[in-house]
Amino acid sequence: LVAPGTPQLSISVSGSSSKHFKPGDVLDISCQAVSGNPVPDVAISWTVQQRGGEAWTRLSNYISVTVTEVDNAKNITCTAQNMAGTAHTSTVLHIISK
Repeated sequence: LVAPGTPQLSISVSGSSSKHFKPGDVLDISCQAVSGNPVPDVAISWTVQQRGGEAWTRLSNYISVTVTEVDNAKNITCTAQNMAGTAHTSTVLHIISK
């Protein structure tokens, strides 16, 4: 058994990687395992507003989402997990208002 290495989290708009986004941008977010045996399961998680505060929503390994100003400073985490362990990487969304 080999624990997963740090997974790869990528965010792009129209095929181009970026660190800053505008309201209305459609983000393609993917999470990929780079190592581990057995092959790790991967998932994207991010915070969502709920009554009484924030909660984490766990999604698939690929999502396409349209962002708004509300998404500024949201933490997106990519998790790789198998029987030998778990590894994470994360980033914070930076939405530049118009």
